[in-house]
Amino acid sequence: GIWRAVVAPGTRVASGELWVGQPARKLRDLTKEEREKLHYQANEYVKVASGQKGIMELGGNLPDTLVEHLQLGSRGKEKDSS
Repeated sequence: GIWRAVVAPGTRVASGELWVGQPARKLRDLTKEEREKLHYQANEYVKVASGQKGIMELGGNLPDTLVEHLQLGSRGKEKDSS
């Protein structure tokens, strides 16, 4: 399941520790394998985020040709209405 922790102000949590509960308490140190997995997951997350950079600009994830088509279509409508 999902583990949650509510860490009190001023509490120091050292790198590699697993804290749980409300209020939080140290449960154990992470294993070497868990630490390695966290580093791997963080690096993969950064790669995915980097690939999404700028995706929310006009058109979102639409192909550029479709975005250009839609932009040209809306410009044409503006000219017709004036």
